[in-house]
Amino acid sequence: MKHIEFPTNNYWIIPGSTRIFRVTDYFNYYDVVDWKQSHYAFMVGDIVFLYVSKPISCIKYMLEVVKCDIPYDESMTDEDYWTDNHEMAENVQHYRYVRLKLLKSTDSPKLHLHALAEQGMSVPQGATRNLSKQLIDYILEQFS
Repeated sequence: MKHIEFPTNNYWIIPGSTRIFRVTDYFNYYDVVDWKQSHYAFMVGDIVFLYVSKPISCIKYMLEVVKCDIPYDESMTDEDYWTDNHEMAENVQHYRYVRLKLLKSTDSPKLHLHALAEQGMSVPQGATRNLSKQLIDYILEQFS
């Protein structure tokens, strides 16, 4: 019988809107964040690259999933970093969250949108897990 190896980690790219959450300010002080999980099947140990929207327009953070399916009443409080309190107040108690631990950050110009487009990535509209090995290796290289 042929042995099949499964990857120990899934790799994801998720978008972070600076119009809603001041993520760069947040990570200046904290190394763990609870992020809206939506319907995505994150697993503990997955690696998440956070693409920060305009005006930054790049992958800036590499994080690890440390907990999944966190109900709102057990999630961390971070409303001081929300720029749109209406968005935050609307239905947040109905969301489930994924806890992400900051592993590394970078300011590499090679992770700016135009450079990522050359590697086959488009602007993430939601969490993306179907990343090519070439793109994963390219991104990981920038965090080395």
